[in-house]
Amino acid sequence: MIPKLWLRLLIFLAFCVAFVVVTLPSVATVAYDGQCHVSLSPDKCAACGFDGAKTQPAGESHIEFAGPSAFLATFSEFLAADSGVLNGANYAQRTFSSTFSSGGTFAGQTVEDVAAALRSGTLTPADVPIQYIVQDGNTLMLNTRSAQALEQAGIPRSAWNAVDMTGDAAAQARLAAQLQRNGLTSQGIPTVVPSGH
Repeated sequence: MIPKLWLRLLIFLAFCVAFVVVTLPSVATVAYDGQCHVSLSPDKCAACGFDGAKTQPAGESHIEFAGPSAFLATFSEFLAADSGVLNGANYAQRTFSSTFSSGGTFAGQTVEDVAAALRSGTLTPADVPIQYIVQDGNTLMLNTRSAQALEQAGIPRSAWNAVDMTGDAAAQARLAAQLQRNGLTSQGIPTVVPSGH
């Protein structure tokens, strides 16, 4: 598995090559969907065979720059803004309860309560930390309900407050228990559903 930093460097190099061999329009849109798909709209493809003329997949990012002179600086800023460590992270359990446990920060509140507070601005993403562990090259999130609240509030993962718990004995034990209870490998699972569904 290619580390994210190297993957982004490879994407950057692909753009540099494309910059030399194609003529950029005066205003172009760079689209990156988080899975090594990069393109120059409307019809200039830079990497991975991604077609900028087609409908772009959900969840991608777009930027614009006026002319070739701003290309490198703008693309560097674009990569920095899209570098959330939890992009592509999986869950360690299959289901989640709609109500937070009695011992946590959001004791007694529902996932929707927290999502509503995030949408209104009463809470910010910094108030809803998401602990994660990297195991066997996979990034796994430990706070399923908090992650669901952020998802329901429409907050992109790049803006989440990610807390690396890799190597913490208690967190590692918690992860192991979650995976075992749910019959999951260290790859985890990309989506979860409410309990009882």
